[in-house]
Amino acid sequence: MLTKCFTVCIGLQMLKLRLLNGVLIFLIVVTANANRKFAIASAGVPHYTLSPNHRYGVTVPHYEDYHEDPDSKNELLDLSTSRVLTTIHQTYPAYDRNLNHHGMAEPRWARDSSILIWEVPGKWFPDSYVVVRLKNGKVLWQRDLLKLAQDEILEHTRQAAPSHFQAAKEHNRGNGSAYPEGFSVDVEVVEPIDFPLKVRIALTSNPKDIQGLTSLDSYLFGELDSAGDFKIRRFRIGPYKSAHIKWIVDRRSPGE
Repeated sequence: MLTKCFTVCIGLQMLKLRLLNGVLIFLIVVTANANRKFAIASAGVPHYTLSPNHRYGVTVPHYEDYHEDPDSKNELLDLSTSRVLTTIHQTYPAYDRNLNHHGMAEPRWARDSSILIWEVPGKWFPDSYVVVRLKNGKVLWQRDLLKLAQDEILEHTRQAAPSHFQAAKEHNRGNGSAYPEGFSVDVEVVEPIDFPLKVRIALTSNPKDIQGLTSLDSYLFGELDSAGDFKIRRFRIGPYKSAHIKWIVDRRSPGE
């Protein structure tokens, strides 16, 4: 009889422990979700970031919170579930206000909400230019179009005008990491926002048109397909009136 009672007591104690563990796990999950929702609410999802179907949006942190949260980021959310689909890959996030030479985000969406173009304006060129491909509530891929544009046009310009490229690079030495090899590179996706995306890339070594500096300009047209692959359609040495480099249109292209 005592053995039976002891067994029952042990069983009740184990059941109690399981219930307590279950409650603890539940509280941890609820707390984590609450913290996540609070973080999302704190960052905010501005109306201008919403997709046409209002299913997706992007968090934009408040600049006042920067010192408390230096790891602030822009996150793409599924608003129907508050689930984070991806963090937008960029050097500096967009904030809720324009900063010195770092603007607020200017997102553009495809009509069917399947493509997000995330642009953060800078001084001579975007600070961020990212393309995100979505389907059925999932991110298929993300491309840093600014980095891709820089790599492609720098290599083609170096091959087409090697001596001018090297001279311009030397003149612009020390400009900082935002200027790849000392050059300003602009990128834009022109309408319509549908695959293949039409990409325009422009390069200049002298955005201020300063006398005495080596002036080298080039431009490249390409396409980004639905798989995220980039194809070059045209490359030329010479100035191009791009979204940010609008005023460099009359300069004589250097011969090689």
